[in-house]
Amino acid sequence: MRVLLILIVIFFFFQCQRNKEPLSIARYSTPKPSTQFKPDTADACIEITPGAWLIVRWETDSIVTLDDTVFGRLVLKNIGASQPIHVFIRSWPPFSNWTVRDDNGRLLITYPNIVGDVVFDQYLYPGDSLYERIIWDLTEKVPALLPDFIGVYSGIYHLYMTMRGLPDSLRNYLHYKVTVLPEGNRIDSRLFLMKSYGDSSGYKFILRNRIPEPIEFQPVGQNPLELQWLYQDSVCYVQYLPLNTSVIHLEGQSDWEYVFRAAPPGSITASMGKIRLILHTNQGDFMGVTYWI
Repeated sequence: MRVLLILIVIFFFFQCQRNKEPLSIARYSTPKPSTQFKPDTADACIEITPGAWLIVRWETDSIVTLDDTVFGRLVLKNIGASQPIHVFIRSWPPFSNWTVRDDNGRLLITYPNIVGDVVFDQYLYPGDSLYERIIWDLTEKVPALLPDFIGVYSGIYHLYMTMRGLPDSLRNYLHYKVTVLPEGNRIDSRLFLMKSYGDSSGYKFILRNRIPEPIEFQPVGQNPLELQWLYQDSVCYVQYLPLNTSVIHLEGQSDWEYVFRAAPPGSITASMGKIRLILHTNQGDFMGVTYWI
């Protein structure tokens, strides 16, 4: 029964995550297409059939801060034809193999198959367009039972993408280099569900310093680590976890981790909900939320 509940939660989690994926596809509205073709670069403009162009263009500057989001756009448009054009693409949107790596080649995110298998088989009339948007919110995936994301460090990152559903000669990979400056929200905190046991679950709380300069925090209060059990977004039980340190020191671009094991208190009768960990410090409260089973 517990295995079934875990599978249900994982399915529900990924359904909820679809709208906040760090690399995602979303509808876009006002294209400004061009006819420039740059294979194997950040931008591409490919004539997939006479008069019908597939345009990939990055909207965000290549130098961003920690608070920014990287945006791109894809446009399929009838540009040069005065008559309807029949366009067939066996997979729309034609993205695949989305990856993000840091400047040392470390893989942060990979989507071997980011899109569904929707066949585009229709006519594009003069001026007709189909738009999609590409989004990366400067996070990386953390492996866990329920994988989630945390903000990347400042530095240089490389976004790679190939396109499928087009003739082999048009399968150019796109590469976009992004420099993330050490400016903006330097601290990120997240809570991850790492493992499910028979009577409890294992969690990891990460406090991340995203810039090169070190920083220190002093836990405050008699119980600086507060664990809240939530059901339907309401706090139904509070516990306090032990913290055997008076100072949390974070070197530049490093993480502080707190690993613990917890079980829903007996007063909770629901089979699943959320759990929130709050770290109270002299520089404010830092928290993370995930699901419990």
